[in-house]
Amino acid sequence: MSNSLFKFPMMICSTVVMFLNFACGAQMYQASLEEDHDKTKVPDYAKNPDSQYYGVHATEGWHNLPIPFKTGFALTADQKDGLNECIGMWESAVGKKLFKYLGPDDKTGDSFDDLYSSLSDTTNGHYLDTDWDKTGKSNMVLATTIWDTSSRNVDQIFTADIRFNTQHYIIGDSFSLLPSANDPREVVDMTTLCLHELGHMLGLTHVSKNYDRLSIMNPTIYIGEGLANRNLSCGDIKRIQQIYGCAGEACDQEATCAKFEQPSASDDDDYEADPASE
Repeated sequence: MSNSLFKFPMMICSTVVMFLNFACGAQMYQASLEEDHDKTKVPDYAKNPDSQYYGVHATEGWHNLPIPFKTGFALTADQKDGLNECIGMWESAVGKKLFKYLGPDDKTGDSFDDLYSSLSDTTNGHYLDTDWDKTGKSNMVLATTIWDTSSRNVDQIFTADIRFNTQHYIIGDSFSLLPSANDPREVVDMTTLCLHELGHMLGLTHVSKNYDRLSIMNPTIYIGEGLANRNLSCGDIKRIQQIYGCAGEACDQEATCAKFEQPSASDDDDYEADPASE
C-alpha cells in the first residue's frame, strides 16, 4: 500500500459516556456517540435522512475484500470471541466473507505515539490502550475507529484501526464479567461495542433513533453489567448491502432480518436497557 494513500481525509469514530440513568435499581450509563465524527468530513448525503445513502460514509466500502486484520497481542480470549461474533454478524448480513484474520500483532495501542500513528503501517489492527491519555481523547471515550481514504477516491477505505479504551473501562462479555469491588472502571460489552465500531470500519455512519431506532449504528448505547445490544436492524442490513451487495440467502433481506433477534419497538425509549439475548 503506497504511503500516498495515507494522510488524506481521515475519519474518526468514538464512543463517549455522557450521562447517568437508573433502571431496576441498578446503575447504568448511557454512552453517546454524537461526537465521534469529524462531521466536516462526512459527505452531506450520509447526514441527510432523505438521501438513499443516509448512514453510509463510504459508498464503495473497502478497496479490496476480504479486509486483512490483526489483533493486538493483549486482547483476551473473551474479547476475541466478541470480535469474532461481530464479524460473523456483519458477514451474515451480506452473505460474503468481509474479513481475513492474519493472526496476532506484537503491538498494543500503547505501542503508538498517538492515536493516528497506528495508521502509518499497513496493518488493520484492533488494539487495547491502557494508556488512553496518549491518544488525546477524553477518558469518557470507550473506543475509537479511525480510517484513511485515498485523495483520489474518498468513497473508498484503504486502512483502518480500532482502539479500545481499557484504561478507563473493562471491556468483555457484560453478562459474565465480575469486576472487583476496588476497580472503578465500568463494564462495556465487547460485542455491542465492536459491532458498532466495525460498522464504521466497513463504511457506515450514524443514523438517528427517529429514523431507525433498532440500528446498532444509533448514536447511543448502554453500558454496565448485563447490558448489551448484539443485533443488527433491518436498516443496518439494507445499508451494508448498499455498500457490499449480497450473495446467496442474504439477498432475501426479509429472511436475513429474521436471523437477528430484535427487541420490540415501543414508546418507551428505555427498551434498549434490556439485555439482548445471545
